Amino acid sequence: MRREMIRNSGYNPFQIFAEFDRDFDRILRNGAPEIPKEKAWDFLPAADLDENDKAYFVSVDLPGVKKDDIKVEVHDGKLSVSGERRTERSEKGYVERKYGKFERVVTLPEEVEVEAIEAHFENGVLQLAIPKKELAKPKKVEIGIGEKKTGLWDRLLGAHANESDRVSN
Repeated sequence: MRREMIRNSGYNPFQIFAEFDRDFDRILRNGAPEIPKEKAWDFLPAADLDENDKAYFVSVDLPGVKKDDIKVEVHDGKLSVSGERRTERSEKGYVERKYGKFERVVTLPEEVEVEAIEAHFENGVLQLAIPKKELAKPKKVEIGIGEKKTGLWDRLLGAHANESDRVSN
């Protein structure tokens, strides 16, 4: 009887928890990407971000979403995971889970290999591995003593350039 009253009144006792969860998530993100205000998504899947020396990792919980309903794109330095969780629900039941369109956007650092991103989807979890670019390693330059080697100086200034030409340029 109580459940019948709640369902018919349009009141959702769990709505306050959903609102609290959204506000709390916004506080914890501390400047992390927000949902674009011009888009109203039906639900926001949970995502984890991690990294090690070689790559960044993104995991997105997408229970009940089919692989064909997920789109992963990189555009203007942003990684976007979007799609839709579909359902065939009846009008009679009580539904707490969210269905419909979703999108999560992560701004990528410049030092990533966009062409080498890998995605894996299993058990309702999308996992993305985003490799970091190898940073240029320092090159040790040998300093010669005594004998002068022919090389860049001679190619740039000529084989007969004298010492004063080399120092002044």
